[in-house]
Amino acid sequence: AMENGVRTLALLVGRSGFSAEDMAAQVSKAYRDNPTVVPKKPTAVVNVFSGAGAQRLYELQIDYGMTNAQLIRCRRELAEFEPFDESKRSTLTEVERAYAACRYLVENCSITDKEDADSAYSALIRQEANSEGLAFGYVALCRMLNVDARIVYGQHERQEQCWNSVRIDDNYYHVDITQCAKGGPALGFMQNDETFWGIYRWDVAAYPRCSGKNSFLD
Repeated sequence: AMENGVRTLALLVGRSGFSAEDMAAQVSKAYRDNPTVVPKKPTAVVNVFSGAGAQRLYELQIDYGMTNAQLIRCRRELAEFEPFDESKRSTLTEVERAYAACRYLVENCSITDKEDADSAYSALIRQEANSEGLAFGYVALCRMLNVDARIVYGQHERQEQCWNSVRIDDNYYHVDITQCAKGGPALGFMQNDETFWGIYRWDVAAYPRCSGKNSFLD
């Protein structure tokens, strides 16, 4: 639905225990899993109607925070954005591709505290993003380079912050673009749980364990 800019959606589920809040959370999850599908975080108002037994009808009103014309234009900009040539995919190793995505953001996106700079569109097109926008931008770039990356929500020095986990050679690592931009890759690229924990806090049950060794920087 978001790929097509649908604003009103009805879902009939034969057996569901989802509340209106649960279904609205699925809209947010779909966006987090596909951060370039729309240019900014959508919100949803959900009405729930009960049917026979556990049957539920969900009526969703999705708000993209912009007009249809703006949505089409911004989505086109994201779709046409391609900072890497084919050689990046065919000649670089997996870790080199992960670093190429990190380096691109460090060199081309400035850090801001603006609340509305929290999207891949902000990081890649506007070239200005907060930590959430940088993390979404990194996910988008990694997918262009066939690298598995996801966003992590947590805290850095007791302040809310977003960063990424990335899978390299079947091991997971933390990547914090914000810290890479401030102090270089030694602070934020391919770190494991042991080096991050304490300075960072996150729900360890919600994300893969990052236990790889930092061989890239060593």
